[in-house]
Amino acid sequence: MELLLRDNRAALFRALIVVPTRELAMQGFKMFQAFNVNARLRAMVAVGKADIGAQEFAMRRGVDIIFGTPGRLVDLSKNSKGVDFETVEHLVFDEADKLLEMGFKAEIDALVAACDNPKRQTLLFSATLDKDIRQLCGKALKSPIRIEPEKNSLPSLIEHQVIRLKNLKSTKVREAVLLYAIENLVQFPCIVFFKTKAQCHRSAIMARIRGHKVEELGGDLTSIQRTNAVKKFSEDRSLLFSTDLACRGLDFPQIAYVINFEFPTEVDRYIHRSGRTGRAGAAGICLNLFNDKEYLDVRKILKKSNIEVKLVKPDVKKVKEINDLIDGYEQKIRQVTKEETANWHLERADMEIKKAQNMLEFQEEIKNRPRREWIVSNEERQRIREESKPKDRYEEAPSKRDKSKEKSHHHEELEEGAEKPRVKDRHKNRPDYKGKSKDKANARAKSKGRDGSKKPSKHRY
Repeated sequence: MELLLRDNRAALFRALIVVPTRELAMQGFKMFQAFNVNARLRAMVAVGKADIGAQEFAMRRGVDIIFGTPGRLVDLSKNSKGVDFETVEHLVFDEADKLLEMGFKAEIDALVAACDNPKRQTLLFSATLDKDIRQLCGKALKSPIRIEPEKNSLPSLIEHQVIRLKNLKSTKVREAVLLYAIENLVQFPCIVFFKTKAQCHRSAIMARIRGHKVEELGGDLTSIQRTNAVKKFSEDRSLLFSTDLACRGLDFPQIAYVINFEFPTEVDRYIHRSGRTGRAGAAGICLNLFNDKEYLDVRKILKKSNIEVKLVKPDVKKVKEINDLIDGYEQKIRQVTKEETANWHLERADMEIKKAQNMLEFQEEIKNRPRREWIVSNEERQRIREESKPKDRYEEAPSKRDKSKEKSHHHEELEEGAEKPRVKDRHKNRPDYKGKSKDKANARAKSKGRDGSKKPSKHRY
């Protein structure tokens, strides 16, 4: 802002701030408004799932700063008349590693090419510095100055606690321990992190059944729902159930407690999650749930990050009482899920009806519009996201039954008329098979005691 105020030239766009999520763009815009009380700089938000017509109108009028997500920014630059980023003087990539992880590499390259001002200043903020980030630095930065804090550092005021679920693999028991911790250990406001959206939503329903006020933050929610969830949690200061969407970028001040429903399998992910608490000199607690199957990874991560943990032993009697009640919640959970699915289908049907009405009413105008240009399809971006995810060593291995099905399926795929090899002749297909006789094989088996006879001992006692 200081640089923009020093050189108050009349340019269409002067600063472009690229962030990975809509919530982060809205948060940056709100912080800008607080600083811009007397500066009179103009700013806007350009994100997906919002009215693109209103964004085009605002950009044609001219703004100084744009907070946006990469997909919508590229869409506007390529498909909207009068939108050109050649005048951008300051290009900022916030959470650059997250942008690449979400599959926006092609969009980032397009934005760097579109902002071709020779006097452009480029700032790149990233929590990690891997190969992809270095390649991006080589393309977007010229003679960069690198500023890096201490690696794997966590505030010393955070107390790290663990609850070990010994010999327990059931998710239901873990849910019971979570509800016990919320009702007996937690200080509010609190954020609970989950690995999957489905488990996050299920746990939120159970917490609401028990009378807790919970906000959800996940990828399945619409832009309005996610914005409302962030706003309500910031105001109510109660409980937020979230996937990794809330572990980075979003600023929730004075979070007292963080819970990891599943222990993260990466050091950086654990640091980002636990770093939601203990900020700005305040104390905080990070509680982690894990079972015997996850013990080795937990030990490795704690060793790498030099974290001392405190073992917390829950009240077994209270946990058992909650665990017995969870079976009674299943019917309510199914009922809530069924109602949500029905509402989703109704909203989808209304959207399709409105779409059909617009197609009939504005048929000629729609046909005459130029076809929008896309760099990466949604399917391709989803594939990139899946490939960038770390492999989970806790995924269930295929059972013996599944393996037998694969073998039978393999035999079914043999060409018609081809003879299946007999079990006793399979060893003939080996490259090291030399046609040894049965007598030699039987003699060798007999010498090793495979025929049932007891091999005589060489020593007498």
